[in-house]
Amino acid sequence: MGYSIVNAQSIVIVGAGHSGAKAAAALRKHDWTGEITLVGDEPHAPYDRPPLPKAVLVGRKTSEQCAFFPATWFGENDIGLLLEQPVGSIDRRNKRVVLADGRDLPYGRLLLATGSAINRLTIPGAELDGVWPLRTPQHADAIARSFRSGHKVVGAGVIGLEVAAAAVELGCVVHVLEVAPHAMGRSLPLAVRRHWFRSIIAAASICASASAWPHWKAGARSHLSVLKAARSSPATLSSMASASGRGPNWPRWPDSPSTTESSSIGCCRRRIPTFSHAATSADMKAGFSAEH
Repeated sequence: MGYSIVNAQSIVIVGAGHSGAKAAAALRKHDWTGEITLVGDEPHAPYDRPPLPKAVLVGRKTSEQCAFFPATWFGENDIGLLLEQPVGSIDRRNKRVVLADGRDLPYGRLLLATGSAINRLTIPGAELDGVWPLRTPQHADAIARSFRSGHKVVGAGVIGLEVAAAAVELGCVVHVLEVAPHAMGRSLPLAVRRHWFRSIIAAASICASASAWPHWKAGARSHLSVLKAARSSPATLSSMASASGRGPNWPRWPDSPSTTESSSIGCCRRRIPTFSHAATSADMKAGFSAEH
């Protein structure tokens, strides 16, 4: 597939996650005959993330089995797949996506499907060995290996409690730490989450703590040797799974559009504004549903 001519019927999709992969599949399903190029910065072909904190962590499924499509699917559907290719900038004037290695991809239409980014822990020691976020198959594999011994500390949102449940299933003692006074604070009504979290504690031997997060400090030794909070005794840990939420992944490329300024590229966090017949005011819009 060549990129030397800007084809009005070509489309470049930046982001090889769920939205980007499904958009490419939908274009072919609905008889888009132009070139499609899917660009991702991870080494993996598009895969399903929800099984990572569940089936993958307990060994019921490998990360390779989470792929959306067989390895031959992209070639069979004439979809270019560029992996481990971060985007360096977007040249809107000349309609080109410039990759970090200097190569450029001309486009007729551009879809930004960059998804969400994890919220990094900001407590001292968050950079130590043994502190893992959960977003990629590499993260899931590392957390699964750490389940073999010691305590695990996770957040008390959806992902955190899924990781905690997986760790308990494998026989780990788990401490769930949360800055909010209740688990699942953004997902369930107070009465429901109180009852549900008490049931989890009783059934899964999970300890809950509502200590204020800014008071938590990690020890200076490797592998998060000591973790302590104000007015509490230190806890010795072997590893820590960080599940502190996520927000829109809006890369700050040079000359990248803001969420409102471009007439040819757009995005919105909650819904895509349309005119009649589902036409949008921009050439292509991608919605970021994972604002929190």
